[in-house]
Amino acid sequence: MQVDSRFGSGGAGGGAHSSPQQQGVWPDAGFAFESAPAQFPKKREIVVPGAAAAAAAAAAASTTTSKKGKKKKDTAAASRKGGRKPTKKELEAAAAAEARSKGGSRRKKNASSRASTDSADSKISIKLKKKASGGGGGQMGAVSEELDTASSMGDDDDDDDDEEEEEEEDDEEEEDEHEEEQYVPVTFDSLAVGDRVDALDEDGEWAVARVRRKDRHRRTVLVHYEGWGCEYDEWLPAADRLRGFASPEKPDLRGRFGPSGAESVERWQYLRKQAAASVCDELGCFSTAIIYDPAMLRHVCTCRRPEIGHPEQPDRLSSIVQNMDASGLVDRAWRLDAREATAEELATVHTGAHIRNYGFPGEPGPDGVVSAVDTETMECGGMGVATDTVFNPENSPRAARLAAGCVLEVAARVVRGELKNAFAVVRPPGHHAEQGNAMGFCFFNNVGVAASVCHKVLGVKRVLIVDWDVHHGNGTQAMFYNDPNVMYVSVHRYDEGNYYPYSGAAEEVGEGEGAGYNINIPWNTGASLPAMGNTEYMAAVEHVILPIARAFDPELVFISAGFDAADGDNLGGYKVTPEGFAYMTHQLMSLAGGKVVLALEGGYDLLSLSLSATACMRVLLGDAPPGVPMSQRYASNTLDSHIPYPHSVATLKQVIWQHQQYWPALAEPSSYELSPTLFESAREAARRRTASPPWRFRNSS
Repeated sequence: MQVDSRFGSGGAGGGAHSSPQQQGVWPDAGFAFESAPAQFPKKREIVVPGAAAAAAAAAAASTTTSKKGKKKKDTAAASRKGGRKPTKKELEAAAAAEARSKGGSRRKKNASSRASTDSADSKISIKLKKKASGGGGGQMGAVSEELDTASSMGDDDDDDDDEEEEEEEDDEEEEDEHEEEQYVPVTFDSLAVGDRVDALDEDGEWAVARVRRKDRHRRTVLVHYEGWGCEYDEWLPAADRLRGFASPEKPDLRGRFGPSGAESVERWQYLRKQAAASVCDELGCFSTAIIYDPAMLRHVCTCRRPEIGHPEQPDRLSSIVQNMDASGLVDRAWRLDAREATAEELATVHTGAHIRNYGFPGEPGPDGVVSAVDTETMECGGMGVATDTVFNPENSPRAARLAAGCVLEVAARVVRGELKNAFAVVRPPGHHAEQGNAMGFCFFNNVGVAASVCHKVLGVKRVLIVDWDVHHGNGTQAMFYNDPNVMYVSVHRYDEGNYYPYSGAAEEVGEGEGAGYNINIPWNTGASLPAMGNTEYMAAVEHVILPIARAFDPELVFISAGFDAADGDNLGGYKVTPEGFAYMTHQLMSLAGGKVVLALEGGYDLLSLSLSATACMRVLLGDAPPGVPMSQRYASNTLDSHIPYPHSVATLKQVIWQHQQYWPALAEPSSYELSPTLFESAREAARRRTASPPWRFRNSS
């Protein structure tokens, strides 16, 4: 089994659900990196009480009640509290903890889908004990006597059950009254950044949250759930789904936080001060946006076997957003609300059957027939398509619609001038998805959908797509192979056609009117040739991509930002560093008046993925790109760091020769060397990377 064909297909890797029937359409057609933490924050696992805590909560909850309606606490529960009876607040906290551990909130569902936690102390075992016989009746006589006794007690048990139900209803009413006393209503205008509130998530569960940002136009609030990663942040209407605490100074919040616990007050004081000092804190005041949605974390394999280590995993999205947040970048950009792509939008590049199969499975088409996804059982035991592409029928369709919708949402805002640039942190990826085929971890071609809609609907005349994922974007190429309005440029690993997806030769230049508008830069490495890195990719941008792109003069630029060519990603095997990706982003921002949209594609090493994406985000926000560190491969001094490898130069010459007939401005340079001023020494790079960021967020102890 070849690694690249099975796991290296890195494809690139909300709105309410509306079926195609509802839409009435079934179309056919000072740059300082934050040093990476030694370990990323733990997966958002469900915090399940241990056996003792669970038993205490159960004992406290299962009590008898006198005729006056007052509870008599279980003596076992009292002994666990240190020989005293638990207070009413302790009972309520235990009950609330138990309810939350059983709850179905989106955050917990996502967490449980990402890490199967088998905790022995959370299992309840029921043991049947044999009763020893004590007389001449023998064992059968004892059993018969037990059955007779149980039968005679049946009527009394029924009466007790009725009484207990009435008493439980009384207790619930008392608890509801007490709960109402703890909270007060809030309005949009009464809230400020940093305020602690109780938020009602989409699954109907209340959770402690902080106000992170306010949208005055939509009268919504971006809330951050305390103790959870910022990948779970979401926009909520203040009036309907938020409430304040009656005692805001010291509310009783025991057991109400996420796995990371209560967060530092300093953090929220800092953000409140920043918001107060800002002249404008709304969309129109930001030039850069970021978009993602926690529902994309639910796209996981049905095998539920975390030890398998599927490369395209939810932690890809989490690691990126968490590192950006730790670097202070999330609050420098506008967080857009996610939405799903509609069937009509998807139909600009995909067939109707493909949309039904992967976007709306189980729903009848125009002929009333319900289509079925052609799935297979993968080696891990889970459901998938095309050998290696996970398909979870419950959550994958919505995640795929969201991924395409998010890229389209930010692109439309950039086109309308509401934003200058944006980063869509989405999954599943898209550049391998073809018109009627899902493959390589991809279902819908996210960038392809956005580029097509921007051209056909929003009136963008010339769209440029630059794909630097280590794998060729076969799906994107096929969609625009005959289209002179959308130029596709891919720089990828090719290995003479032996690297997944086995397409993307330099000779593939487009057809018909699209001839010359499909540019492939296929690297040939393999076992005998060294891997490509910063110098080679920078040379491709300098000597091929920019000259052709400037002649094309795009009005909008998409970057299919796969980070599996990053140094440290074993699936790609290449050596591009975060600084190299930052350099390429900065160069491409010189096109189309800076109207650039980055869309996440591949990248499977969480450390290199998060650092590289964060480096690109810094450049989008306006930070100057850093110098690119010299690679260790040049230690022999046989080559200078600013000179690309000879086998990469051979590829660049081949591409130039193929496209000179279409682009006269593309001329072979006298030298492929890059300016030494672009590079910095390894010592300088190490010093910069370890520099302390201006602010570090810490959880409170």
